[in-house]
Amino acid sequence: MGMENIMIVVTGSTGNVGRILVRMLAPGHMVTAVSRTIQERDVPAGIRTAAADLGDPASLDSAFKGAKALFLIVAGKDPDGVLARARAAGITRVVLISSQGVGTRTGGAYAHAAWFERAVADSGLEYTILRTTGLNTTSLAWADPIRAKRVAPAPFGEVALPFVDPEDVAAVAAEVLTGEGHHARRTCSPAPRRPRPGSGPRPSRRRSGSR
Repeated sequence: MGMENIMIVVTGSTGNVGRILVRMLAPGHMVTAVSRTIQERDVPAGIRTAAADLGDPASLDSAFKGAKALFLIVAGKDPDGVLARARAAGITRVVLISSQGVGTRTGGAYAHAAWFERAVADSGLEYTILRTTGLNTTSLAWADPIRAKRVAPAPFGEVALPFVDPEDVAAVAAEVLTGEGHHARRTCSPAPRRPRPGSGPRPSRRRSGSR
């Protein structure tokens, strides 16, 4: 039996995945949406909001009160402190959104995410780690360089990069937060295809502002 009608804390609730996750969870669960500058207008009606910073674990105490599950993003420099306060508040399950790069490359840009993964695994909480690939929505960052220089910058222009829809990642997170059978798992979000940056769909002229 899954975790039904529980309070779930969603950090990063104004981000690409968190915003969608809050919307998905709202019909059947109590949700506390957490972000540093969140406002009631950022979430569906009836959702509790809490302005807090993962860089300051003590600021999360009011958000954690009464919760049983936590959706955690990689942010801040004290994952152990955040998880300790979550455990003390009665949270029993944590789902971390991480990066597939943790499993394919060590150190460097992925050291921060790897640190969070270790902290979650050692927290004593029931946990699942979602390693996502690139999100479709992040490709909008190409709009400015396309508009200015007609270039879509990427580390390796001819290497196929997997992208996934944030809706799909949020759907997986919702299932893991509320369902059973996912403890101590690291799951990679599948991408339907792997386009090269130079061969993918071109941003529309209306969206990018190019002429």
